[in-house]
Amino acid sequence: MSIIERIFYIMEEKKIRASDLQKELNVTYSQISNWHKRNTDPPAKYILQICNILEVSPEYLLSSEELIIKPKIQPEKISTSLSKDEIDLYQCIGKRVHVLLNEQGKRQKDLADFLGTATSTVHGWKQGNRNPSSEVLLPICEFLDISLEYLLTGKERNTVKQIGNNNDLSIDETDLLSYFRELSRSNQRSILVQMENMIKQENEQSATKQGKSLA
Repeated sequence: MSIIERIFYIMEEKKIRASDLQKELNVTYSQISNWHKRNTDPPAKYILQICNILEVSPEYLLSSEELIIKPKIQPEKISTSLSKDEIDLYQCIGKRVHVLLNEQGKRQKDLADFLGTATSTVHGWKQGNRNPSSEVLLPICEFLDISLEYLLTGKERNTVKQIGNNNDLSIDETDLLSYFRELSRSNQRSILVQMENMIKQENEQSATKQGKSLA
């Protein structure tokens, strides 16, 4: 299932209309229609806003794992009214990739080989005129060992160390976060999908028990 197919699948499940998506993204209806008809993924700069509308995480939307409609568990919503600085953050994803490549001493060719694309394509992102396509965002994160949120916004959520200082977390919860951070991005995504499945099963079991108690 492609990203745009997943988007429309979730929209159908949640009764969200294409016109609703169009208004929230501030694009024309024909753009939404063309993405759907041509099976073309939306530009990377719209991913966070789409996730906000669909109430799913970016990792979930872009993941190639089996699609299961998840409960409302996600990062804090982004504003649909973006400031100029925020818009600039979304529009410079390609530049951010090159900054990270330089910081990590990695070559454009290595990233291009990892993504299975031409080096000229990766080089083109440096000018800021084009961003990576949505389908390569997760592989880029894996190559650079960064979070998807950081790639898209240049901002990072709390680290495990910061979260671990929260007195509300138990020792087990802190250990769980620490172990999670040690996993590769692909394994982290697998764990998240498994957890989402478990949550869905527990919600279904809870609903069944409530139904029986009311009968």
